[in-house]
Amino acid sequence: MKAHIRYDDIKLKTVPMMLDNRTFNITATLNAVERIQNKFGSLDNAIDQIGDMAISTIKELILIFIDDAIERADFEPKLAEGETSVGITAQKIGSCIGFSNIQYYNDCLMYAISGSLPETEAEASVDDEGNETVVTDEMLAALDDIPDVPEPSKNLKAE
Repeated sequence: MKAHIRYDDIKLKTVPMMLDNRTFNITATLNAVERIQNKFGSLDNAIDQIGDMAISTIKELILIFIDDAIERADFEPKLAEGETSVGITAQKIGSCIGFSNIQYYNDCLMYAISGSLPETEAEASVDDEGNETVVTDEMLAALDDIPDVPEPSKNLKAE
């Protein structure tokens, strides 16, 4: 079986996230996912806690993704004279987020996690055992709940 890999499937898909008047380009790199697994046991546990609006989890995940963005040099900190670091801590994150904007940060986290997965192509894909991948109506209905899903993805029909 030949693998057809597109450039879009291998480049990191980042999500710009604003915090304290700074933009961080966050994404689920292997380093970030490893830190999440070490902290929460698994990525699924972290995602479940995001869905439950666990405040400490949201703060920790944002901190993990910001640290990763800084390590990847996607963020050039603008330091005031005499400052030696950007000073982002879980406590600082908590002071920048309230109930009025927490959904924004939840969305950024979920997009960063899901955006790092390869996108499916319009043509039928087949796994190593020869089984065709099927898109169900339930999968398509779930897209309606997510803002900013490209229209071609919403127009797929389950067979």
